[in-house]
Amino acid sequence: MPKRAQKKILKNLDKVRPKGGNPIIPGYNRRKVVMVTPKGNWAVFESATEAARQMDLTRRNICHCCQGKRQRCGGRWWFYWEDDRWPVKLKEIQKQFEQ
Repeated sequence: MPKRAQKKILKNLDKVRPKGGNPIIPGYNRRKVVMVTPKGNWAVFESATEAARQMDLTRRNICHCCQGKRQRCGGRWWFYWEDDRWPVKLKEIQKQFEQ
């Protein structure tokens, strides 16, 4: 491969690589996700990828739910563990079942 092409590839890679993290280690930026069911049950997963594998859903849709871009995925609500919206949603659902 010519030197000029190598320099161009390396330059473009520097633009894409995340700053402050190690892109070589898989899962360095994973976050815990919480699933809330319509019946008021909830479960915690280590990452959106693990949740997608176990629930047979799409990881991208779970992430979009966690970011607030979607309402639900697979008929369930999804939130990041550190997000303060999921306890509120859980209380809303439990109130509906009490009535």
